[in-house]
Amino acid sequence: MTLDYTKLLRKLTPETQVGGDPGLQLRTGTVTALAADGTATVTLNGGSVPNVPVLGNVSLVVGAVVQMLSQRGSLLILGVTINTKRFCIKASDQNSPTNSTTPVDATDLSFVGAPNAVYLVDAYLSYGGSTSDAKFLWTGPSGFNMARYLIAPGQSNTNSQDTLMASLRRSPGTGQVAGSSGGGASEFTDYQEKSLVRIGATGGTVQLQFGQNGANATAITLHGDSFLIVERVG
Repeated sequence: MTLDYTKLLRKLTPETQVGGDPGLQLRTGTVTALAADGTATVTLNGGSVPNVPVLGNVSLVVGAVVQMLSQRGSLLILGVTINTKRFCIKASDQNSPTNSTTPVDATDLSFVGAPNAVYLVDAYLSYGGSTSDAKFLWTGPSGFNMARYLIAPGQSNTNSQDTLMASLRRSPGTGQVAGSSGGGASEFTDYQEKSLVRIGATGGTVQLQFGQNGANATAITLHGDSFLIVERVG
């Protein structure tokens, strides 16, 4: 819910100083980064302000629009106004390495987790290409963990419109194997995953990875418009 701090300001400072330079001001900015110590970097009036403290129990994600209390150059983030969810959308197709089972980072499909925060992440992925199975997994900062609940084409299946499906729970670093379409890069096989992500004392980037499960001369293609929905819940 959007909070209106005007009444708070009027209690804390005389009527004549609300919105004036000598007193307290209510400012709006956008979170651009989260630090390991729990502070945030925000964009304010076209400039970047690092190390802004956050009022307790305020949940932030990068991209959130926040209300801040300002006095003589000092800022305090009071709450989120909009964009409590973050959407990460893959801009274009990306191929995995060929003849390799080493996974690679999926460009555009990552987010920065705050220390000791909890997130819900929905992943909707479209892929095709190789006759080899695909695999999907995650990396993150030290101490993070994920409970991944997923639905994917079964291993070794090659028909995207008539195939057995896998439905199970995985940990972040376990590569979930998913059957490929077997019909070339233009195929749009679907992979879905809903995860509970717990960040430890060290914040950092949570990154989706993908690749071939078996070495093959044709790449796995992770398609543009695959996307993540990221929401902080704790």
